[in-house]
Amino acid sequence: MVISIHFTTSFSKNFLNIYRHARKHSTFRKKSYNGRAGYQVELGKSPEDLVFLCEIWKVASSDRNCTILADGEEVRADTFDLIVECLRQCLKSSDRSIYCDGQTRDYREHDGAIYFRPGCRFLVFDDFAVNDSGQRWYRFGTVDSEGIFYVDKSAILSTVEQMARQNKCYYCPLLEWKDVERQVFSLPDTIDAEQDSNWIHLTREGRIVGVTRKPSVSARGRADMDTSVTGQYADVARRKADEARNRPSERSGQEESAATLAKSENLDDIIEPVKLTKKTSYQDVGGLKEEIRLLREAVELPLRYPELVQDLGIKPPKGVLLYGPPGCGKTLLAQAVAQEVEATFFSVKGPEFLSPMHGQSEKRLRQLFAQAEKKAPSIIFFDEIDAFAFDRSRATATFEATLVAQFLSLMDGFDRRGQVVVIATTNRLDILDRALLRPGRFDYRIRVRLPELADREQILRLHTTKMPLDEHVQIQELAEKTSGYTGADIAALCAKAALIAVSRALGQDMNRWPAALDKDISSRIRVTTADFTEALQQVVPSVDEREESL
Repeated sequence: MVISIHFTTSFSKNFLNIYRHARKHSTFRKKSYNGRAGYQVELGKSPEDLVFLCEIWKVASSDRNCTILADGEEVRADTFDLIVECLRQCLKSSDRSIYCDGQTRDYREHDGAIYFRPGCRFLVFDDFAVNDSGQRWYRFGTVDSEGIFYVDKSAILSTVEQMARQNKCYYCPLLEWKDVERQVFSLPDTIDAEQDSNWIHLTREGRIVGVTRKPSVSARGRADMDTSVTGQYADVARRKADEARNRPSERSGQEESAATLAKSENLDDIIEPVKLTKKTSYQDVGGLKEEIRLLREAVELPLRYPELVQDLGIKPPKGVLLYGPPGCGKTLLAQAVAQEVEATFFSVKGPEFLSPMHGQSEKRLRQLFAQAEKKAPSIIFFDEIDAFAFDRSRATATFEATLVAQFLSLMDGFDRRGQVVVIATTNRLDILDRALLRPGRFDYRIRVRLPELADREQILRLHTTKMPLDEHVQIQELAEKTSGYTGADIAALCAKAALIAVSRALGQDMNRWPAALDKDISSRIRVTTADFTEALQQVVPSVDEREESL
């Protein structure tokens, strides 16, 4: 899908800003639209075009004279706002499949089962979990008197398009409708459950009304989740059950069955606390003085002095939510407080729980909280909690809403209050389920902002402590030049400057670099102001003003 942005010629400041951005693109040209003279750029789905689209939309979205066309069809600005925001998250994500894989494809497993899933997180059109409700391509069709199911491909395509329009993703440049059509029409025309072992008849009141997959096929879950922690847990539990079932025993069959079930339920050797090998203290966190104070008040005080909290008759917080732009030190804060209070630290990446295998994600959550209470005082740290605890009204499958409900229930059900604390981070506070933000769950919400001048100076000093800096390097001047940089950006800046200095010491001809670094070369390396100046041209702020204001 080609996105065209047309803006009418005017003398406004906004027009000039759009013009400066648009002229950098190769497709920029003068073109009239609906009788109005102006300019236009055309953008595809290449990574460069998607980045350019997100950049120019920051300026163009507020211009009333700007028109957006998707393959020639006009798109409303508010609809396109949602598409661009989704694209921004997709581009920033380390794993784009969390948001969108940018492709429409079919899943053909080794057992011959055919899966259909358009490449968008808002279009779930197949079963990747047992008993999961939702749209199914093999629900569209009719059954003849001999039990053969005839697939209605036109109805499938119409429904996919309707879902895409409802979710405002129909005009997304990553979603190619020609590929969706090709994929739909590559589905089988008929399904004979008597001949194909992947299918069984779906009956109602003794009458065949359709077909469905055998549980053994769909229970494997989504192919792109096979390497997740949840998938590993399922594999380990299944292997243990098989080993116990095949092991000879002197006990009765009933006792053996009970022992097998108990052992397969035991996750002590799977859900283990994280051993933080690197010692992290509050001094290692550049700036964030107010954030550290609030976090220590909410977490450290109840864990370090439980008797004092009990004597005062106050209820310590169950959860602390750290939110703000990415790269500002939210994860580092959680690690620092865990080591300072010497609490057992359970670290969980949010996407690891996004497995559609029925009931497995919820079960793992229950076991995680049980382990945390067992090894209290402890901290459960959820990084990128928005990956699974998003607003239930946005859920596209039953298991997603069920997982959020299970998490809410566990937050309410702490038995050892004050000795187990949940810390979570997110840079998308707007999409979290509202029930999470009420008192009694995430009692504390701490916003981690971009570092101020003094904070940036402290961060620079932390990252240059062991560097052989030239005597003319002025840290304070560097701090002034890094306005808008996050802590992660500054760390990358320092690393880049050091690499430039090393490259200069080794020489321009890489083919002549020595096999091993001798002391003479090491002693000559100095990171100069020029190195930082060059690094500033290559390492730019990763957070814009709009993201910081959220």
